[in-house]
Amino acid sequence: MSNNHTFGIMQFLNIEYIKKAVNDHTLNRTVRLRHKAKLKILSKDNYRCVVCKTTEFLTIDHIKRVRDIKKERNSNAINSRWKLPLEYYQVLCVSCHQEKNRIEGQ
Repeated sequence: MSNNHTFGIMQFLNIEYIKKAVNDHTLNRTVRLRHKAKLKILSKDNYRCVVCKTTEFLTIDHIKRVRDIKKERNSNAINSRWKLPLEYYQVLCVSCHQEKNRIEGQ
């Protein structure tokens, strides 16, 4: 079972897989920690898109680009996109995420 599903070119989260993977000790520690971080972000936003409030086709978005955060914090120490504080992430559905990327020119 995969932890993501594809919707067009964007992947959305398989939340049930992620919940199981957190405690799956056949996966390496880094993978489990990444899934744990995803669950914290999803929980913070009540498993809903922060824009349209849907619970379907969810993704995790960096509110700011990681490179901009590094500049802002004057640090190259951020070596993993999952080690930032929770306030740097938000849950978006695929449609809202694509719209955000379109507006930001990504």
